[in-house]
Amino acid sequence: MMNDLCSVIQLLAALTIGFVILGHTKLFIDTLKKNYFKVGQIISEACGDFRKRLIPEGLVEKLKPMVINGKSTQGSIEKLKIDQERIRKRIEDDEEKWTKGVNDTELTRGLSSSCLFVFLVSVLLLFAPTARTMYGTAVELFLLLFCTLGIIYLIVGWIPLWEGQTLRQAVYWFLVFVVGSVVFSVAFSLLWNFDFGELWKYMFVIVVLFGWLNFIAHALIMIWRPMTKLKKEIAKEKKEIDRMCNESNEDYSFLIRIRDDFSDGGDGDSGNGWRTITPPPPTNPK
Repeated sequence: MMNDLCSVIQLLAALTIGFVILGHTKLFIDTLKKNYFKVGQIISEACGDFRKRLIPEGLVEKLKPMVINGKSTQGSIEKLKIDQERIRKRIEDDEEKWTKGVNDTELTRGLSSSCLFVFLVSVLLLFAPTARTMYGTAVELFLLLFCTLGIIYLIVGWIPLWEGQTLRQAVYWFLVFVVGSVVFSVAFSLLWNFDFGELWKYMFVIVVLFGWLNFIAHALIMIWRPMTKLKKEIAKEKKEIDRMCNESNEDYSFLIRIRDDFSDGGDGDSGNGWRTITPPPPTNPK
């Protein structure tokens, strides 16, 4: 059974070390985000919808101040321009923040560290058939605990809280598992006489299987989680952008109504925007 899995383990080792050394981890995550999760498209469409709510800059620039009952609309026009620029800046900041968020280096680092761990485990397992031929039960006990710890490590590594693990930590835990498994196998062989049967074989197969599932787990857990968070942020931000745009559109509509009510239809300027009305000069007291 162990010899039958050697080719599978060799392929797994080659693939995982390629992810670590050749930078395939980032390429793998970027490909998933672009082609499967369509992150860029989601952000672009969301921000595009936000921008559609903005009043075209040309229309705002056409507004000309006018004085009505001694009060100028200059302040209202300036406020409208400032509000529109504030919304536009907020959309740009959202787009930058969301793009940076889904490109978080912790996603790449988490997958790289787990790939390095799987590579180290795979290399060790390639020597297991020969070692078992030489040392028999002691190696079986070693594999029983080592594979169990390896499975637990990978499962825990899929938990979002562990996504920022480093390569150094992966090597550290691998060495801890090796030393612990050696101590366990020696101590158990000397102190206890208990037969675990062929349980070690099942753990051997499972840890290899989990090594392959590691890629899928990171795709579905480590990328899906920030994607879900991103969609919630977009939905929340849409409500706020809508509120800001509605207030700004009301101000614009009010200014347009004033223009239509007070513009001189016969002066030929109605198509260009505002007509400025100046109040009469004050009379000198006698």
